[in-house]
Amino acid sequence: MKTKFFTMALLLTMSLTATAFVNPQTKEETEAARMETYRQKIGLDYSMPDYHTRKFDASVMGEHLAKMLRNLDEHKDQPTNRQAIAGIICRQTDNLDFCTVKKFKILDVEKQGDTITIGIKARLEPNGANISTKEINLVFVKGVSENTRVNDLFVALSNYIKQ
Repeated sequence: MKTKFFTMALLLTMSLTATAFVNPQTKEETEAARMETYRQKIGLDYSMPDYHTRKFDASVMGEHLAKMLRNLDEHKDQPTNRQAIAGIICRQTDNLDFCTVKKFKILDVEKQGDTITIGIKARLEPNGANISTKEINLVFVKGVSENTRVNDLFVALSNYIKQ
């Protein structure tokens, strides 16, 4: 009985070890694949020349980004969009664990080389950090942000405008 148990445990260990060698993806490779998936789903256009604008003009920033920003701006009163912006603000602010966004406004959009920056100003509900307004930048480098919440928001926007 002990030998049978030992043999089964040995076989299980060997199969798990063999599986680990068959798929030797490192953490960096997994992260790179995840970021590439975000990049494809968001679909930002980098063929446009550098710009700095306050309008959602498709001829300046590309049709896809203009549609996503126009959609976000038109639906800025929806709780899901305000919650998404609140989550991004909390992540970008050290002393703010939780916040509620009353309203927000997209200030400007700038493209410099491989970087697209979207400036947003938000008015917050009263909070423990006594921050009433907050300006944030959503930064995309080569089509993807380092902030997962920013990526998730823009994947949702991209999916919405494709419908």
